[in-house]
Amino acid sequence: MKFGVGIAGMGYVGVRHAEAVDRHPRARLVAVTTAHPNRAAEAADRFGTESCRNFDELVQRPDVEIVIVIVATPNELHADQVIAALAAGKHVLCEKPMVTTEEDVRRLVEAERLSNSKILVGQVCRFSPYFRIARDLCAEGKLGRPFHAEATYIHRPARIKPFWQDRTPGSFAVLGAGCHPVDLLRCTVGEVSEIVGAASSGAVLGNQGLHDTVDAQLRFENGCLGRIFVSLAAVRPYSIDLAVYGTEGTVINDRVFLNGDPEEQGFRTVPVDYRKEHPYFFEELGELIHAIDEDRPSRIPAKDGARTIRVCLAIVEAIRTGRPVPVQPL
Repeated sequence: MKFGVGIAGMGYVGVRHAEAVDRHPRARLVAVTTAHPNRAAEAADRFGTESCRNFDELVQRPDVEIVIVIVATPNELHADQVIAALAAGKHVLCEKPMVTTEEDVRRLVEAERLSNSKILVGQVCRFSPYFRIARDLCAEGKLGRPFHAEATYIHRPARIKPFWQDRTPGSFAVLGAGCHPVDLLRCTVGEVSEIVGAASSGAVLGNQGLHDTVDAQLRFENGCLGRIFVSLAAVRPYSIDLAVYGTEGTVINDRVFLNGDPEEQGFRTVPVDYRKEHPYFFEELGELIHAIDEDRPSRIPAKDGARTIRVCLAIVEAIRTGRPVPVQPL
Protein backbone atom coordinates (compact mmCIF):
# COMPACT_ATOMS: atom_id res chain seq x y z
CA MET A 1 0.00 0.00 0.00
CA LYS A 2 1.22 3.49 -0.86
CA PHE A 3 0.26 6.49 1.23
CA GLY A 4 -0.89 9.64 -0.52
CA VAL A 5 1.10 12.60 0.81
CA GLY A 6 0.26 16.29 0.77
CA ILE A 7 2.83 18.97 1.58
CA ALA A 8 2.09 22.46 2.88
CA GLY A 9 4.86 24.86 1.98
CA MET A 10 7.31 24.41 -0.89
CA GLY A 11 10.33 26.37 0.23
CA TYR A 12 13.76 24.73 0.64
CA VAL A 13 12.62 22.29 3.33
CA GLY A 14 9.35 21.53 1.56
CA VAL A 15 11.21 20.56 -1.59
CA ARG A 16 13.54 18.30 0.40
CA HIS A 17 10.50 16.57 1.90
CA ALA A 18 9.05 16.20 -1.60
CA GLU A 19 12.28 14.54 -2.73
CA ALA A 20 12.04 12.12 0.21
CA VAL A 21 8.42 11.28 -0.67
CA ASP A 22 9.41 10.76 -4.31
CA ARG A 23 12.10 8.26 -3.26
CA HIS A 24 10.04 6.33 -0.71
CA PRO A 25 8.48 3.08 -2.02
CA ARG A 26 5.47 3.43 0.30
CA ALA A 27 4.57 7.04 -0.51
CA ARG A 28 3.41 9.15 -3.43
CA LEU A 29 3.12 12.93 -3.55
CA VAL A 30 -0.40 13.79 -4.67
CA ALA A 31 -0.80 17.48 -3.78
CA VAL A 32 0.96 20.56 -2.43
CA THR A 33 -0.15 23.97 -1.26
CA THR A 34 2.04 27.06 -1.28
CA ALA A 35 1.66 30.81 -1.25
CA HIS A 36 4.00 31.05 -4.25
CA PRO A 37 2.43 30.12 -7.63
CA ASN A 38 5.81 29.63 -9.27
CA ARG A 39 6.74 27.02 -6.66
CA ALA A 40 3.46 25.19 -7.27
CA ALA A 41 4.26 25.11 -10.98
CA GLU A 42 7.78 23.86 -10.28
CA ALA A 43 6.42 21.08 -8.04
CA ALA A 44 3.89 20.06 -10.68
CA ASP A 45 6.59 19.90 -13.33
CA ARG A 46 9.19 18.10 -11.21
CA PHE A 47 7.03 15.72 -9.15
CA GLY A 48 3.89 15.42 -11.25
CA THR A 49 1.71 16.63 -8.42
CA GLU A 50 -1.36 18.84 -8.16
CA SER A 51 -1.67 22.19 -6.40
CA CYS A 52 -4.34 23.10 -3.83
CA ARG A 53 -5.51 26.66 -3.26
CA ASN A 54 -5.06 26.47 0.53
CA PHE A 55 -4.37 24.16 3.44
CA ASP A 56 -8.03 23.29 4.07
CA GLU A 57 -8.41 22.05 0.51
CA LEU A 58 -5.25 19.97 0.89
CA VAL A 59 -6.36 18.16 4.06
CA GLN A 60 -9.84 17.45 2.70
CA ARG A 61 -8.53 15.51 -0.28
CA PRO A 62 -9.54 11.84 0.02
CA ASP A 63 -6.28 10.72 -1.64
CA VAL A 64 -4.10 12.36 1.04
CA GLU A 65 -3.47 10.06 4.02
CA ILE A 66 -0.41 11.88 5.37
CA VAL A 67 -0.08 15.63 5.63
CA ILE A 68 3.42 17.05 6.00
CA VAL A 69 3.35 20.50 7.58
CA ILE A 70 6.54 22.22 6.47
CA VAL A 71 8.42 24.96 8.29
CA ALA A 72 8.07 27.04 5.12
CA THR A 73 4.67 27.86 6.54
CA PRO A 74 4.93 30.41 9.36
CA ASN A 75 5.84 28.67 12.60
CA GLU A 76 2.91 30.11 14.53
CA LEU A 77 0.48 28.41 12.10
CA HIS A 78 1.67 24.89 12.85
CA ALA A 79 -0.79 24.23 15.69
CA ASP A 80 -3.88 25.23 13.72
CA GLN A 81 -2.70 23.31 10.66
CA VAL A 82 -1.91 20.12 12.56
CA ILE A 83 -5.19 20.25 14.47
CA ALA A 84 -7.09 20.76 11.20
CA ALA A 85 -5.30 17.79 9.66
CA LEU A 86 -6.10 15.58 12.67
CA ALA A 87 -9.75 16.66 12.50
CA ALA A 88 -9.78 15.52 8.86
CA GLY A 89 -8.44 12.11 9.92
CA LYS A 90 -4.95 12.63 8.50
CA HIS A 91 -1.60 11.54 9.87
CA VAL A 92 0.88 14.39 10.27
CA LEU A 93 4.60 15.04 10.01
CA CYS A 94 4.94 18.49 11.59
CA GLU A 95 8.18 20.38 11.00
CA LYS A 96 10.07 21.98 13.87
CA PRO A 97 9.44 24.05 15.87
CA MET A 98 6.28 22.09 16.62
CA VAL A 99 4.56 25.18 18.07
CA THR A 100 5.63 28.54 19.48
CA THR A 101 3.43 29.15 22.56
CA GLU A 102 2.38 27.36 25.73
CA GLU A 103 -1.26 27.63 24.71
CA ASP A 104 -0.51 25.81 21.46
CA VAL A 105 1.46 23.15 23.36
CA ARG A 106 -1.66 22.32 25.37
CA ARG A 107 -3.98 22.48 22.34
CA LEU A 108 -1.86 20.18 20.22
CA VAL A 109 -1.19 17.60 22.94
CA GLU A 110 -4.92 17.43 23.66
CA ALA A 111 -5.73 17.13 19.95
CA GLU A 112 -3.30 14.24 19.66
CA ARG A 113 -4.86 12.53 22.71
CA LEU A 114 -8.32 12.71 21.17
CA SER A 115 -7.22 11.59 17.70
CA ASN A 116 -6.65 8.17 16.19
CA SER A 117 -4.06 9.67 13.81
CA LYS A 118 -0.29 9.59 14.24
CA ILE A 119 1.96 12.64 14.62
CA LEU A 120 5.71 12.79 14.10
CA VAL A 121 7.49 16.03 15.03
CA GLY A 122 10.31 16.83 12.62
CA GLN A 123 13.24 16.95 15.05
CA VAL A 124 15.33 15.51 12.27
CA CYS A 125 18.61 15.28 14.19
CA ARG A 126 17.23 12.31 16.10
CA PHE A 127 17.50 10.33 12.88
CA SER A 128 21.18 11.14 12.33
CA PRO A 129 23.64 8.33 13.12
CA TYR A 130 26.13 11.06 14.08
CA PHE A 131 24.15 11.85 17.24
CA ARG A 132 22.98 8.29 17.86
CA ILE A 133 26.50 7.49 19.10
CA ALA A 134 26.07 9.56 22.27
CA ARG A 135 22.49 8.41 22.77
CA ASP A 136 23.46 4.74 22.57
CA LEU A 137 26.46 5.13 24.88
CA CYS A 138 24.28 6.84 27.48
CA ALA A 139 21.51 4.25 27.17
CA GLU A 140 23.99 1.39 27.52
CA GLY A 141 25.61 2.98 30.60
CA LYS A 142 29.05 3.02 29.01
CA LEU A 143 29.62 6.67 29.96
CA GLY A 144 28.71 6.01 33.58
CA ARG A 145 26.67 8.78 35.18
CA PRO A 146 26.45 11.85 32.92
CA PHE A 147 27.36 14.98 34.87
CA HIS A 148 27.61 17.55 32.08
CA ALA A 149 26.25 17.74 28.54
CA GLU A 150 26.26 20.47 25.93
CA ALA A 151 24.91 21.02 22.46
CA THR A 152 25.37 23.84 19.99
CA TYR A 153 23.71 25.16 16.86
CA ILE A 154 25.77 27.60 14.82
CA HIS A 155 24.62 29.05 11.53
CA ARG A 156 24.88 32.32 9.63
CA PRO A 157 21.86 32.45 7.33
CA ALA A 158 22.19 34.60 4.25
CA ARG A 159 18.63 35.88 4.63
CA ILE A 160 16.24 36.07 7.57
CA LYS A 161 12.73 35.25 6.42
CA PRO A 162 10.05 37.61 7.79
CA PHE A 163 8.10 34.90 9.60
CA TRP A 164 11.24 33.94 11.57
CA GLN A 165 11.54 37.41 13.02
CA ASP A 166 9.90 36.97 16.44
CA ARG A 167 11.13 39.88 18.54
CA THR A 168 10.33 38.31 21.90
CA PRO A 169 13.77 38.22 23.58
CA GLY A 170 15.52 35.03 22.48
CA SER A 171 12.53 33.55 20.64
CA PHE A 172 13.96 33.88 17.14
CA ALA A 173 17.14 31.96 17.98
CA VAL A 174 15.73 29.56 20.58
CA LEU A 175 12.56 28.31 18.88
CA GLY A 176 13.78 28.41 15.30
CA ALA A 177 17.26 27.00 15.88
CA GLY A 178 17.74 26.08 19.54
CA CYS A 179 15.03 23.44 19.41
CA HIS A 180 17.64 21.17 17.74
CA PRO A 181 20.25 21.18 20.55
CA VAL A 182 17.52 21.19 23.22
CA ASP A 183 15.91 18.10 21.69
CA LEU A 184 19.25 16.33 21.31
CA LEU A 185 20.07 16.89 24.99
CA ARG A 186 16.61 15.75 26.09
CA CYS A 187 16.64 12.49 24.12
CA THR A 188 20.26 11.75 25.12
CA VAL A 189 20.55 12.77 28.79
CA GLY A 190 16.97 13.17 30.07
CA GLU A 191 14.38 15.76 30.97
CA VAL A 192 15.35 19.32 31.95
CA SER A 193 14.10 20.80 35.23
CA GLU A 194 15.48 24.36 35.33
CA ILE A 195 16.98 27.01 33.03
CA VAL A 196 19.18 30.09 33.33
CA GLY A 197 19.69 31.97 30.07
CA ALA A 198 21.05 35.06 28.37
CA ALA A 199 20.91 36.44 24.83
CA SER A 200 22.59 39.12 22.76
CA SER A 201 22.42 40.70 19.32
CA GLY A 202 25.43 40.09 17.13
CA ALA A 203 26.73 42.13 14.25
CA VAL A 204 24.46 40.37 11.77
CA LEU A 205 21.01 40.95 13.26
CA GLY A 206 21.51 43.68 15.86
CA ASN A 207 20.19 46.35 13.50
CA GLN A 208 16.99 44.29 13.05
CA GLY A 209 16.25 44.18 16.76
CA LEU A 210 16.68 40.39 16.95
CA HIS A 211 18.59 38.37 19.51
CA ASP A 212 20.74 36.05 17.42
CA THR A 213 22.99 34.52 20.10
CA VAL A 214 21.76 32.56 23.11
CA ASP A 215 23.63 30.87 25.94
CA ALA A 216 21.59 28.83 28.43
CA GLN A 217 22.57 26.73 31.44
CA LEU A 218 20.41 23.68 32.11
CA ARG A 219 19.81 21.46 35.10
CA PHE A 220 18.44 17.99 34.33
CA GLU A 221 16.09 16.03 36.54
CA ASN A 222 18.82 13.41 37.05
CA GLY A 223 21.25 16.04 38.41
CA CYS A 224 23.32 16.44 35.25
CA LEU A 225 24.27 19.99 34.31
CA GLY A 226 24.10 21.22 30.74
CA ARG A 227 24.44 24.05 28.28
CA ILE A 228 23.11 25.05 24.90
CA PHE A 229 24.74 27.66 22.72
CA VAL A 230 22.97 29.03 19.66
CA SER A 231 24.37 31.62 17.31
CA LEU A 232 23.11 32.88 13.99
CA ALA A 233 25.92 35.44 13.80
CA ALA A 234 29.13 33.41 14.13
CA VAL A 235 31.55 33.65 11.22
CA ARG A 236 32.10 29.93 10.66
CA PRO A 237 30.49 27.02 8.81
CA TYR A 238 27.11 25.65 9.84
CA SER A 239 27.32 23.04 12.57
CA ILE A 240 25.34 21.18 15.22
CA ASP A 241 27.44 19.52 17.91
CA LEU A 242 26.73 17.30 20.93
CA ALA A 243 28.98 16.37 23.86
CA VAL A 244 28.31 14.31 26.99
CA TYR A 245 30.72 13.97 29.92
CA GLY A 246 30.21 10.98 32.23
CA THR A 247 31.96 9.34 35.16
CA GLU A 248 33.25 6.57 32.86
CA GLY A 249 33.79 8.35 29.57
CA THR A 250 33.21 11.24 27.20
CA VAL A 251 31.64 11.49 23.76
CA ILE A 252 31.94 14.52 21.50
CA ASN A 253 29.98 13.92 18.29
CA ASP A 254 31.73 10.90 16.74
CA ARG A 255 34.75 10.95 19.09
CA VAL A 256 34.71 8.67 22.13
CA PHE A 257 36.96 8.16 25.15
CA LEU A 258 36.05 5.43 27.63
CA ASN A 259 37.67 4.63 30.98
CA GLY A 260 39.41 1.28 31.41
CA ASP A 261 40.61 0.70 27.88
CA PRO A 262 44.38 0.04 28.20
CA GLU A 263 44.96 0.74 24.52
CA GLU A 264 43.14 4.06 24.56
CA GLN A 265 45.67 6.89 24.32
CA GLY A 266 43.15 9.47 23.21
CA PHE A 267 39.76 9.86 21.59
CA ARG A 268 38.84 7.24 19.01
CA THR A 269 36.66 8.22 16.09
CA VAL A 270 33.61 6.07 15.44
CA PRO A 271 33.23 5.51 11.68
CA VAL A 272 29.79 6.76 10.71
CA ASP A 273 28.32 8.09 7.50
CA TYR A 274 26.18 11.15 7.94
CA ARG A 275 24.77 13.91 5.79
CA LYS A 276 25.74 17.54 6.04
CA GLU A 277 23.04 19.52 7.89
CA HIS A 278 21.39 16.19 8.83
CA PRO A 279 18.45 16.21 6.34
CA TYR A 280 17.05 12.80 7.29
CA PHE A 281 13.60 13.44 5.82
CA PHE A 282 13.38 10.02 4.14
CA GLU A 283 13.95 8.33 7.52
CA GLU A 284 11.37 10.58 9.21
CA LEU A 285 8.74 9.65 6.64
CA GLY A 286 9.61 5.96 7.00
CA GLU A 287 9.18 6.15 10.77
CA LEU A 288 5.74 7.74 10.44
CA ILE A 289 4.67 5.06 7.97
CA HIS A 290 5.93 2.32 10.32
CA ALA A 291 3.99 3.89 13.20
CA ILE A 292 0.83 3.85 11.08
CA ASP A 293 1.42 0.24 9.97
CA GLU A 294 2.07 -0.93 13.54
CA ASP A 295 -0.62 1.27 15.13
CA ARG A 296 1.77 2.76 17.69
CA PRO A 297 2.93 6.26 18.58
CA SER A 298 5.76 7.56 16.42
CA ARG A 299 9.23 8.03 17.89
CA ILE A 300 8.46 11.73 18.35
CA PRO A 301 4.73 12.22 19.05
CA ALA A 302 3.30 15.62 19.98
CA LYS A 303 3.64 14.89 23.69
CA ASP A 304 7.39 14.37 23.24
CA GLY A 305 7.73 17.39 20.96
CA ALA A 306 5.89 19.44 23.58
CA ARG A 307 8.61 18.76 26.15
CA THR A 308 11.23 20.21 23.81
CA ILE A 309 9.08 23.31 23.23
CA ARG A 310 8.56 23.77 26.97
CA VAL A 311 12.32 23.79 27.52
CA CYS A 312 12.67 26.35 24.71
CA LEU A 313 9.92 28.53 26.19
CA ALA A 314 11.60 28.34 29.61
CA ILE A 315 14.84 29.56 28.03
CA VAL A 316 12.96 32.47 26.44
CA GLU A 317 11.42 33.34 29.82
CA ALA A 318 14.81 33.10 31.57
CA ILE A 319 16.27 35.51 29.02
CA ARG A 320 13.36 37.90 29.51
CA THR A 321 13.46 37.90 33.32
CA GLY A 322 17.14 37.29 34.03
CA ARG A 323 16.10 34.70 36.62
CA PRO A 324 16.12 30.87 36.80
CA VAL A 325 12.94 29.39 35.32
CA PRO A 326 11.56 25.90 36.02
CA VAL A 327 10.47 23.77 33.08
CA GLN A 328 6.78 22.96 33.30
CA PRO A 329 6.14 19.19 33.25
CA LEU A 330 3.44 17.69 31.07
